[in-house]
Amino acid sequence: PAQSTALLAYAPGLHFIVALCACFFARIIAVPIAAPDVISKTAQERFWHTYHNLKPDIVLSHTRLRDILATKLPAAQKVIYTNEVSDSMS
Repeated sequence: PAQSTALLAYAPGLHFIVALCACFFARIIAVPIAAPDVISKTAQERFWHTYHNLKPDIVLSHTRLRDILATKLPAAQKVIYTNEVSDSMS
């Protein structure tokens, strides 16, 4: 069976490291990319190009990107804002 993929959209930092380790633990292929709010227009285009080519099963990100991602992601795309995940959900 095909393995699940996750696009990790984070600025450098602890949230990224935790999400990456969670993907390793869950045996999900993690594809890290710079968060679209902290990069140049060229890098933003690279982000969306990567998203459309990868067609990830899930996008992991931080709530500060919610507005940016919500305007461009398809409604059916599964997104988890990892800073909202409580210990009871993990």
